[in-house]
Amino acid sequence: MIPATTRQNPISDISEILYIYPNPSKDILNIGGIEPNDIIFIYDLMGRIVKKTQIDQKKNGVLLISDIAP
Repeated sequence: MIPATTRQNPISDISEILYIYPNPSKDILNIGGIEPNDIIFIYDLMGRIVKKTQIDQKKNGVLLISDIAP
């Protein structure tokens, strides 16, 4: 979860909502509604962090998740 109050440009338009697809996925996730330098955490069902990454402009909201064990 990314609280809007911690961003440089807080979300003020409802069209700027976080979205993630496809779900489920094995290889990549497309993530929208994020800003460069946002940090993304992915948790497993037990609440453990299985991936942490910082978004940069080169990734364009694409997150590789093939390295996460099923």
